[in-house]
Amino acid sequence: MSGNGAEDYYGLRRCIVTAQEALDRRWADDADVVVVPDPPREQWASLQAAGFRIKPGWVTWGRPTPARAEDFLAGLSKAERRNFRDVRRYVDTQGLTIEVHARLTPELFAEFLVVYDAQIAAMPHGLPAAHGVDATEAGLADFFLVAARAGDELIAGVVCRVAASDLAMRIAFSAARPQVRQAMISRALYLAAFEEARRRDFAWISLGTDPTLYGHIAQAGLFTFKSRLGFVPVPLHHLDPNDNGCDEAELVLNTERLSEPALSLCYARPPDRRGTWADPLPMRLDVLSPAHGLDLRPYRASFVTEAS
Repeated sequence: MSGNGAEDYYGLRRCIVTAQEALDRRWADDADVVVVPDPPREQWASLQAAGFRIKPGWVTWGRPTPARAEDFLAGLSKAERRNFRDVRRYVDTQGLTIEVHARLTPELFAEFLVVYDAQIAAMPHGLPAAHGVDATEAGLADFFLVAARAGDELIAGVVCRVAASDLAMRIAFSAARPQVRQAMISRALYLAAFEEARRRDFAWISLGTDPTLYGHIAQAGLFTFKSRLGFVPVPLHHLDPNDNGCDEAELVLNTERLSEPALSLCYARPPDRRGTWADPLPMRLDVLSPAHGLDLRPYRASFVTEAS
């Protein structure tokens, strides 16, 4: 698909063009973002010289399954360990219960979707991806639910996929009511999900797949959250060549419709191999903000070799 006009992409003016169209045109206020899907490798240098960043369109986050909760917490920063302590205290003082439902039934999934839909509706550009799941006994056979309840009411949940053909337990969907989301309830649910991954002998945990322009559909805070928990991003099409992911050349022209700040995760250099969670590729992080002298320390990560 290519064209000369910008199309509305969930509130963002996005122009999708070929590599040659990208190089033949001077871009100004024509769009917010210009994207070249799957640009030919021989044109990467020319596109970069024209201001485009070469990047995977989507990344999937993963990390080894920790042997014990204590091992996982020991690998976190002091601030993150404090966050986990605080949420554990919150669960206890509020009298909440956290339960792992080893099989996700249609009734439990419907209960989760009530919370999920309310959270998606409050997002500027939320995508209701959970509705793509076949909500039947057969369609939910590879999923389980970690639920937080206040009495009988489900107030937060994490839906995880545990297909026998997959090396990783995948956290597929997460949602919480606003009051417990502010209390970081997801951290308590993730610990329970990690324990279930250990019980089922999964060597890896995946924390989902994101577009690499954070500040639009996925927010910048999601990047920092996942990286602080020790997860690393790998291009989606490196993990699954049969998926729809691909490399892109991206030029951000206007950040007014993005969050402040926005983040663009790019290749630090042209990859000479496929990335893996065990051996991720070096990445570059562009922090997109009109502010001067922005503190880049919150965006440090083991896989980020360049940031600006």
